[in-house]
Amino acid sequence: MRLNPSWIGWLPRCLLDQLETSEKWIPSFPDPRNGDWFRRFQDLRIALVRQDVFGDLYCAPRGVSGPDLVRQSIRRTGPAGLVVDFQADYWILREDPAVECAVWTEKLAGAPASQWEASRTRKDKIPGPGFTTTFAEQAVGVDEVPWEDYDLVVAVDIAVPFRILARTRRPLWAYLPGDPGVPTAKASLREPPGNYDLSLTHSFRRFPVRPGLGRRTVEFPYTLVRQETWQKIFPSAPNTERHGTMVEHQTESLLTREERTALEALGPIRRPAGSITEVAHRLNQSRYYFRCGGGPIVGNGLVEAAAAGCVAFANHKEFVNRSLLCRSNLCVSRREGIKKILNLNSDSENYARLRALQGRLVDHFCFYRPIREIWEIWKKKKG
Repeated sequence: MRLNPSWIGWLPRCLLDQLETSEKWIPSFPDPRNGDWFRRFQDLRIALVRQDVFGDLYCAPRGVSGPDLVRQSIRRTGPAGLVVDFQADYWILREDPAVECAVWTEKLAGAPASQWEASRTRKDKIPGPGFTTTFAEQAVGVDEVPWEDYDLVVAVDIAVPFRILARTRRPLWAYLPGDPGVPTAKASLREPPGNYDLSLTHSFRRFPVRPGLGRRTVEFPYTLVRQETWQKIFPSAPNTERHGTMVEHQTESLLTREERTALEALGPIRRPAGSITEVAHRLNQSRYYFRCGGGPIVGNGLVEAAAAGCVAFANHKEFVNRSLLCRSNLCVSRREGIKKILNLNSDSENYARLRALQGRLVDHFCFYRPIREIWEIWKKKKG
């Protein structure tokens, strides 16, 4: 099924929202071409690069395996598929003095001097328990990386200055914003910055319209992962009996005593706290993921929950990306959401249906579709 016909962009927002969570208007699964796209992408030599001042992703010595690297993330799983499924090399770069390499500071606009200082000195500190190194200790200069060895370079926050791109034209250079809300990231939806070949969006909408995307922009989730990727990093026994609910931290803080009691009837209430491995373990134990109440969020936690196999219930209006949610599980209040969770818990057939559907959605929109679109652009420009 073609998922982005030309007339989609003319639909009113209310209908677009309904299509984003439809259980019928979805791709055909599984796509028999997925294996071909995967093998073609595997043939590319890939680098994932970030600056030492970036406040997320992996802090580990060079040479560790992809799964071990992701388990050393300080916050999110991130584009784990690149390093786990496609064995991308991971480089931490010292901040370059080029003006464009300072775009990461856009998110600090208006912040006090103390926050600027904390952001710059964070790289010199061990991130926390379980870490053995700092970002600064693992960082190299941009001229120390063999850029000509790569077919694709994914650079977070313009980690690589324009002058390197100008003299190194073998790779397809892709810009991935660290924060999709800053001015450079918003402008990149139409055109990549400087002489980058491609912009990646942080998004995983079923229908990338309003705002639409430029010809050199790919709908690409910050959390690039499929169910199989998740199991490679955070394995769980095949027949693990799940129970309880992972409740997003803002929602968890709002639960009333009555709501807690109702949810606890299904098992423990868990919240995403601690190391990434601890959070992943809780997700692997949980039967449900619940988010209803709190400010707007991008949805990276939703991607991780879906990849881990939790059936998600949420108020879709709170999500920038809601394509992994199923219409049956939407709610506008916590009371409604908890009632739906309790009803589904007694309907094993529908639970299995929704869990399988959600798994196929995360595999498609958060893994196979973006790698296919990047490969097609690489083939056209570099192949």
